[in-house]
Amino acid sequence: MTEEQLGKLFCDKFIPATSKVFRKFSHNLNLDREWNYYTGTDMDIVEIMADNTIIGYELKGYRKFKGNPEPPGLYEGLDQTLNYLNLPYVFNKNQEMLFNGGVPDYVYLVHARQNAEFQDYERRVFSVTPIGFIITTPDEKFHKVQEAKQNPIQNKEAKEHFLNNLNSLGKFLVR
Repeated sequence: MTEEQLGKLFCDKFIPATSKVFRKFSHNLNLDREWNYYTGTDMDIVEIMADNTIIGYELKGYRKFKGNPEPPGLYEGLDQTLNYLNLPYVFNKNQEMLFNGGVPDYVYLVHARQNAEFQDYERRVFSVTPIGFIITTPDEKFHKVQEAKQNPIQNKEAKEHFLNNLNSLGKFLVR
């Protein structure tokens, strides 16, 4: 399952229909308003739940290596997911930072794998981060093997700004 296939499946079958979903959320620096978001890296999926809980998901699917499909490396994407905890930054027109990110309540790394095994050595690494881990298997099932913890660096003002300006993210909206 490629990353693109994983993204579609994840939006269709894992995220509740009551949630708003944004895909490939990245900076939007050329809009006519007094502020802009900056992400550095794109955020694969941002879910806004009915209760305004915000969850970021970094997706890693199979890639071709020498003509053969290869699963993501054990910790591939962990660095990007860690970055989600502090995104997006909000700048004014003068490039002065208004908010230093920290919008999501929770973040998850999602891997496509052949099975849902979550080894002890993986569990140890994830246990010292607030990042959750979900494995998607070829039978299109999702296995939440590590629950995410509350974002320890969340900025409530940045989250409120984000929620109050969802209408500015239309080009990323899936539903």
